[in-house]
Amino acid sequence: MVPATPIRWGNHAYNGAMTLIGMKEWQDITVSIDVKVPLNNASGCIATRVNREWVNGVVYCITGSGNWSLAYTGPPPPIGVYNTTVANGTVRQPGIGKWFTMSLTTINNSAVMKYNNEVVASIPIRNIDYGFAAFGTNLWYHVEYDNLHISKAGDNWSPTSTCKKAQIGTPITSKPCTSNGLSTLDEVFFLNSNYQIVHVDSGLCVEFSNNTLALQPCVYKSTAQRFNYGYTLIRRQPVPITLNYTNLRLVGAPDLAQVSSETPKGGWNSWCYFPNTQQLRNQHDVEPNLGYPMCLSACE
Repeated sequence: MVPATPIRWGNHAYNGAMTLIGMKEWQDITVSIDVKVPLNNASGCIATRVNREWVNGVVYCITGSGNWSLAYTGPPPPIGVYNTTVANGTVRQPGIGKWFTMSLTTINNSAVMKYNNEVVASIPIRNIDYGFAAFGTNLWYHVEYDNLHISKAGDNWSPTSTCKKAQIGTPITSKPCTSNGLSTLDEVFFLNSNYQIVHVDSGLCVEFSNNTLALQPCVYKSTAQRFNYGYTLIRRQPVPITLNYTNLRLVGAPDLAQVSSETPKGGWNSWCYFPNTQQLRNQHDVEPNLGYPMCLSACE
């Protein structure tokens, strides 16, 4: 790890140093690594489901003195405090300058932490987080790592869909997003350069007409198929999607997608595009108030 605080850019080093691996859509994985720390208050940490700054995620840390913690954010320096701790405790002290092994497995709403191949704890966690694997520390010191392994965990790696094959008239709705970098055919869309939303499997376009949101044959200049948004921003953050430059937005709620000037109760009015899976999601980084991430879907 970098032994000194770097020049600050977007993230102001509020959390310790880390290395990010994988893809943003991961959820159910095992991360294991060998760690050697130089100080009692220095931590070796591994994480699943983290964002690029590890502000969100599931993070497991062990200090040189044997204190462990599981939290929903990366570790703050010693002068800081966690405000998202899920659990903590102690293990046999690793010792300064000695190698130890730690692993973290997250499957749906459970986490299993190990220390030197022995289970430390198996506890329930929230299942709304998603993101990269990571390893890091709470301090900008010379922490060493070796033998990193990342593998699939659980059985949620072969998704199936209950939706019928999409055709003309198939309604547009929302549903819980398929996880782990995978997607089912009903939730795969392409954002055309002319602002059509194309359902990839059927080749049909999302259209709003007669107060109905459904798939129809693509018509290049159709204003009922023109959904405007920030073409670059939508890949980085949730943005409004409006119908043909009007005040009507593509909005959603669980099992619902519609075009309206009002946001449904318990719903959302912005979307983010994930190019890896071609999903239109209602959040980029996890937003706990929205719950599990929801995706646009052509499903009946």
